[in-house]
Amino acid sequence: MKKVTALMAILMTLVITSFAEPNEKVLKAFGTAFPNIAKVEWSGTNETPTAYFKMNNIQTRVSFDKEGNFLRSMRYYTEKELPTNILFAIQKRYADKKVTGVTETSDAEGTTTYYIKMQDDKNWWTLKTSNGIAFEIYEKYKLQS
Repeated sequence: MKKVTALMAILMTLVITSFAEPNEKVLKAFGTAFPNIAKVEWSGTNETPTAYFKMNNIQTRVSFDKEGNFLRSMRYYTEKELPTNILFAIQKRYADKKVTGVTETSDAEGTTTYYIKMQDDKNWWTLKTSNGIAFEIYEKYKLQS
């Protein structure tokens, strides 16, 4: 058991230390895009470094390639930060459900997708939309009684 624990500790150390700080190209790209972000944590790999930070109280993560090109981002927030058209569509179509959170993804091609977590008395839902017009039920789970 001690050997397994020691091996796990060594592996965790290797994983943690295998990612060095991002290179200058990535740091420059990040600083240009987000000049007012003072507290940022980096993870990922040397090939795709990822920055974790808060911007306007929204938890954000942005991934780059090693040349400093934007790859993708994810933001996690509440209903009130949704774009107005999506917020109004949700309130109209799903008035009987409570929004519990939003995950917004964006990619280098310019596609932004919203995953909207909702709940009613019986179910937990995730709706997916890119434009606020077409909504897809991405996930649906029954709540336990």
